[in-house]
Amino acid sequence: MMDILYYHYFLFYQKVLKEDDPHMEARFTLAASWGLLISPLTDLFCVRFFCYHLSKWQFLLICSTFLLYNYFVYNKNGRSIKVEKEKPMAFNSRKLSIVITILFFVTSCSSLLFGAMIVKKLLENC
Repeated sequence: MMDILYYHYFLFYQKVLKEDDPHMEARFTLAASWGLLISPLTDLFCVRFFCYHLSKWQFLLICSTFLLYNYFVYNKNGRSIKVEKEKPMAFNSRKLSIVITILFFVTSCSSLLFGAMIVKKLLENC
């Protein structure tokens, strides 16, 4: 799944935006997407069970962790070049892979907004 997302982020930065280093941009976007998805979920868990709200630095730490992970997985191991050559697809369907990538990106971005609204409501009960 991560390779599918990485590959389509890479294609977006290579063909649509024509970036100088599409691999770096794909790693960063993938890390930001996972960070934006996991940070609000972690915050929801902490507020719900411990009445503790994560600070902005903790959010950044989660995103940075994903960035570091992507660096080691895709850059250090040379997996980014391997993914580019293999062209991974979900169920061998290009359209399905693109839909999954777009849905994942939209979901991760919107989770930050909706997560904040839910956390606000939960904090009122603490």
